[in-house]
Amino acid sequence: PLAEHLAATVGRLERITVSTFHGLAERLGTEAGFIGPDPTRDGAYFDSLADVLDRALAALPEHRYDAIVVDEGQDLDQEWWLPLLDLLRDRERGIVYVFGDANQDLYHAREPDELGVVMPDAPSVYYLTENRRSTRAIHDFALRFSSQTDGPPSVALGPDGRRPEIFTYAEGDADGCRRVLGTALRTIVDSGRVPASDVVVLTPRSNRSSWLMRADGSPVEAWPYRLMPEYGPEGAVLPPPTKGGQVRVATIHRYKGLEAPVVVLAEIDERVAESDLAPLLYVGATRARSHVVVVCSEALAGRIG
Repeated sequence: PLAEHLAATVGRLERITVSTFHGLAERLGTEAGFIGPDPTRDGAYFDSLADVLDRALAALPEHRYDAIVVDEGQDLDQEWWLPLLDLLRDRERGIVYVFGDANQDLYHAREPDELGVVMPDAPSVYYLTENRRSTRAIHDFALRFSSQTDGPPSVALGPDGRRPEIFTYAEGDADGCRRVLGTALRTIVDSGRVPASDVVVLTPRSNRSSWLMRADGSPVEAWPYRLMPEYGPEGAVLPPPTKGGQVRVATIHRYKGLEAPVVVLAEIDERVAESDLAPLLYVGATRARSHVVVVCSEALAGRIG
């Protein structure tokens, strides 16, 4: 979503390219003749794109840049860095900025400096320690799931705010999860007098495995609210819901880089792998500006609350 926003704004400026790694590799690979029409976009295909980009750059020497800015650097696979840096017109004088947060490593990519291509012997590392988005209550809650072991601690500059709320359901109870989510939404919107348009429901589950999605990929009812998709069929961000009974829903992964006044983290249960739990909670909670609500299984409530 952030990439789409940038592509629609600064991406229209001359001499600026906004793309994902895979999107850039596909575009140059196609231009160089290494990708045919209608490729099968399976796991093996995406795994091959780093090599495709490497070969495409050898065939297209005119496709180079003076500066590269990488966002979500913690998510890039190790083998992506060499072809990515080969995009520089001048490897010695070219400019590279990498923004990353180890706490948001949802894909468990290896550190880029293992190859010594991103972090040289004397790197310039700057720590962005001021949290200007969230309340102190949200900041303190998110820090419980932080994996940070070095660098200065972050500081919240916002107001104190409300403590995060926890709503629970029995393990494996899909109907119970939806019912409790509806209760949480009523508490937020009706009792808290928060506009439904200020609330987003985030889930760690994909459309195929989420209890909040029907078989056709459309959201279910969270009575009395209707969950509305955040993104259209092609991944474009849809306009905010305009009706009072509509609440946006998206995956935690897709909502990275975005924010909302109130975030409801749903389907936090034993289906989440142990290694994924902390980064998912950290990323999800830090999307919120004013309040966080967690809808989780009874078994995990003690660890979260």
